Amino acid sequence: MVGSGRLSVTVVTAAKQQMPLHYDDVVTRSMCSLGVKAEWRVHKVGDQVIPVALIVPVFAHESNDEPEKVTSTYLAVAKVGPTGACVTDRIKQGLKTAAQVQLLADSAGNRSCAAQLSAEQ
Repeated sequence: MVGSGRLSVTVVTAAKQQMPLHYDDVVTRSMCSLGVKAEWRVHKVGDQVIPVALIVPVFAHESNDEPEKVTSTYLAVAKVGPTGACVTDRIKQGLKTAAQVQLLADSAGNRSCAAQLSAEQ
């Protein structure tokens, strides 16, 4: 995605149900841009492929002096289900390997939605 602002992702089901992830509440309060690639995590049940999680890079622009500068990168992990979706994990890039993030995403359905950030975050 190009540009910055307070961007987020909305998951849309096959039935056209919209499930906004509200990155500004749970990932960063700052302006942000999103990575151009997201990673879907799926489970295969018979011949069906069922999405269970989504991993999206979020580039936070936290400096008032240099508003275009990316100061932190987070990986937003969201669980996705037939009746809802929410962010479960906000991981600062570099704190976990890609494989560890994928394992978190694969088990996201068993975890609670992330708490809202404080005003300072």
